Amino acid sequence: MKRALIAALVVLSACSSSAASRRTKEEPLPQSSIDQRGLFDVTVYLCTKLSARVHPDGYCTSGRGTVARIAAVREALTADDRVTTFTFVNARQALTIARRSGIPGVDALEPGDLPEEFLINLEDTVSTAEVAGDYQRFAGVDTVRCRFTTCGHEIYLELTMCPAAKQPGCQSPATAGQIGSLRRRLARDPDVARVRYFSAHDVAALSRPTSGPPLSVNHAGPTFALTLFDRRRRYQVMLRYQHVPGLWTGAPIFPTGR
Repeated sequence: MKRALIAALVVLSACSSSAASRRTKEEPLPQSSIDQRGLFDVTVYLCTKLSARVHPDGYCTSGRGTVARIAAVREALTADDRVTTFTFVNARQALTIARRSGIPGVDALEPGDLPEEFLINLEDTVSTAEVAGDYQRFAGVDTVRCRFTTCGHEIYLELTMCPAAKQPGCQSPATAGQIGSLRRRLARDPDVARVRYFSAHDVAALSRPTSGPPLSVNHAGPTFALTLFDRRRRYQVMLRYQHVPGLWTGAPIFPTGR
């Protein structure tokens, strides 16, 4: 009886040690006045109560990220050999970071309006695109972004919608209907291999000027970043969309000088 008990305790201890070693992958959010979220390889954004309304044809039609859905992502990250460390940013932390950044209008937001996030670091040889694709399939995940925004897919064309602030060439800010219409049209375009959508908040957060004030949300236009099957057709595709209602600018992108 005593031997059986000792054996059981040894097994339990081994399991606990194994679980503890896996748990060490999760690290707390760094305590810093500087937003360090852009330093992680991959960021998984969870659905919020607003996601389905903002992106009616997106990944959040089944609802927000619940406790069970968050736990499922956390468990997968803990077991994923490609992941070296990860950090969870809850709703209150996300709001605190946004308020600290000084983005106009953020004071009107409440906890839960901004997405909770998993910030992920990967082994050096791992494909960020592969990891992003795997976690995009989880229930409760809105979108997945990689450190250089493209998740391994080169962007050849950006289509930017009219921002909230009045700009030359824009009669009024792009509406949700105009953004949704363009999203559906791009999804059917035979030249477009992949579409990534960045809201005005995304664009403002990603804009990090070397000098001068940061780009405000009101001056940031919602942007579609396109990967094409044939990069040589970037101008033809740009011209195809130049008169789309609500479009501000179209700009060809030349990755690595091509």
